[in-house]
Amino acid sequence: GWFLDHPRYDAVADAIDLVAVSLDGPPKIHRAMRGSAHAFSRFERGTAALRKQGKTFGVVHTVTAGIWEHLFETAAIAAEAGAALFQIHALELAGRAAGRNDAPDRVLAEKIYIIAALLRVKYHERMAIHIDLEHRDVMTRPCDGSDPAQALGILVLEADGTLSPLTYGFDRRFSLGSVREAGLGELWDRWLDNGYPRYLALRRAFTAQVEQPAAREVFNRYEEMMRLAEAA
Repeated sequence: GWFLDHPRYDAVADAIDLVAVSLDGPPKIHRAMRGSAHAFSRFERGTAALRKQGKTFGVVHTVTAGIWEHLFETAAIAAEAGAALFQIHALELAGRAAGRNDAPDRVLAEKIYIIAALLRVKYHERMAIHIDLEHRDVMTRPCDGSDPAQALGILVLEADGTLSPLTYGFDRRFSLGSVREAGLGELWDRWLDNGYPRYLALRRAFTAQVEQPAAREVFNRYEEMMRLAEAA
């Protein structure tokens, strides 16, 4: 929400279906995490601008072991701001977060999962609740792979032009390539021939892993897929 008054936003606003705005927690925590006394007021100005434009937006909250207790308060701020979606993203120990020690552990992940269920009940008529954690007993089962677009699901355009599957920072050996080198159509055709079979093998390995009796009941699909990709 910091750059919604930038000309670059104006140039693409009509092509955007949903704007994601980051919120690190209640005002004091958000300001501390962003290292700015004005960070929360910028968040408020950004969401106010989106409401004025009639633009649908969601609030994305990265939850850690240090701030998970504030989930109810953070969700309330998102609802009051007019968000149509509140996304709870458990910190992944990958990319810029690699080496940190405040990611939710096994027990905390289960608590956060339960809180998300309670938030769905509280805001079911006002704001959608999405959590990047799944329970293996009710997880989304993978499709058969006959439709590559459905099997991939998410394609991320990173800042350097790389097209990655699933999430930022995914192992570059599984990327489609860079839009700085070729168009999306050409990159997609190449990936179907070379990268897609390897991606399906990775997905099968993930499914086998989470179905093990000793596996975590609540897990982050993206984080587990990233780990398997790095070990491949």
